[in-house]
Amino acid sequence: ARGHYTFAGTPEQLVAMMEDWLTDGAADGFNLMPPVLPWMLDVFVAEVIPRLQARGLFRREYQGHTLRDHLGLRRPAATGT
Repeated sequence: ARGHYTFAGTPEQLVAMMEDWLTDGAADGFNLMPPVLPWMLDVFVAEVIPRLQARGLFRREYQGHTLRDHLGLRRPAATGT
């Protein structure tokens, strides 16, 4: 596992673990490293994301139109001469 946390279980068990970590403040996001691509990523998107959305832990849509909007960043002040 190269020093990374490795999970094995059902989609529901994964969602429960992610919810615990998020609500306990132990995590504010996750980096995924599926060992079999694209199959396991497809399973994650189809099985885990909808469960996270149902619990209010993953967005259904982006709020803005730009990456700056998505990250909640303000536009920098103009510095032109």
